[in-house]
Amino acid sequence: MGWGESKCLNILGTGRFGTVIRGIHKGRNVAVKVVKTTNSAREKNSFNLHHPNIVKTIDVIEQKGENFSLIVMEYFPNSRQLQSLVEDVNVCLKNKIISFAKQICEGVKFCHTNKVLHLDIKPQNILVCEDVCKLCDFGNSVRLSDIQAFKHQGTVPYTAPELLQGKCPNEQCDIYSLGILYWQLRSRKNPYYEIDNIETVIYKV
Repeated sequence: MGWGESKCLNILGTGRFGTVIRGIHKGRNVAVKVVKTTNSAREKNSFNLHHPNIVKTIDVIEQKGENFSLIVMEYFPNSRQLQSLVEDVNVCLKNKIISFAKQICEGVKFCHTNKVLHLDIKPQNILVCEDVCKLCDFGNSVRLSDIQAFKHQGTVPYTAPELLQGKCPNEQCDIYSLGILYWQLRSRKNPYYEIDNIETVIYKV
């Protein structure tokens, strides 16, 4: 698939907010996230967030008459989702937990400094490349100036109770998610792993 200066190659993965494809953009290897145009505004929240622990958004491509947009991002060929490292029994994380947690917190802190809430912090949204953690997927993010119109679509086990109660988000919601993530790094278990009913999880939270 091609669109302007972008050429899309193979699919890397599919999530709730779109499909990520490996591609070429202006001669550079990139990851291209294909999202509905109606959802692209949230993805744009990461456009000016330039930080070592945040996946950089290079470009946002929209075209009149199309119902999807392309979010062009840095591509890390040797990266893995933090979730896959947590689940891999052959990977020792014992000496990396503090470093990983600190890096993720630095990325989130930078978001907050720039008035952006991520609101979907979880291992699936952390890429790890050569022991460097990078926060990605801003499909549920919001700027503090836009919180009145925010509709939460995050992942329940990592979601702060106030969001489940329909309250407006704030920085503490991301900090709650960081706490759950840190527990998962230490225990190497999914949050609420002993419960398979989502309604019960919501009640527990």
